[in-house]
Amino acid sequence: MAWMAPMMSDSSHVNREEESRLLAALVQQDAAERFEFKILRGGPVAFRGRERLQHVLEEESRAQWELVTKLDDSRIVLRRPRDARARDVLRGDQVDPYRTELRSTRSAGLIVAGLAVSTALGLGLMLQRGPDLGIVSWLVIIVLVLLVLIAMVLVTAARRR
Repeated sequence: MAWMAPMMSDSSHVNREEESRLLAALVQQDAAERFEFKILRGGPVAFRGRERLQHVLEEESRAQWELVTKLDDSRIVLRRPRDARARDVLRGDQVDPYRTELRSTRSAGLIVAGLAVSTALGLGLMLQRGPDLGIVSWLVIIVLVLLVLIAMVLVTAARRR
């Protein structure tokens, strides 16, 4: 790993302008223009914990990216030698050297789990009541299903930030 300068922000989402200024400062420090830089963004806890961070850094190292600094639990700054571009074609589709967002399969999993839970809840209520399900029971079931789905959408949206 290269040099690390701790940079913590007051809020978890620093605007893109501030990130642009940071990248510009790093480029300016690299007077010999030996490196290129990028900011990799993930969910709110994408880089929390040493193991998670190390896993991402191992993936990025396949394209010769190395850690410059961890801004917070959702963003890291990476650099790599400019001549690494020449080897990008040789890597094929294994690595996207210019990805700036981590993709998460957890969001889709949460939505599917939410649908399964809400469906099971609704079916359970319907089976319990039998064929004499009144309008109030149907409304309760619909409201419960909608609440679970809304909760899942909110959780998913929060994780993407």
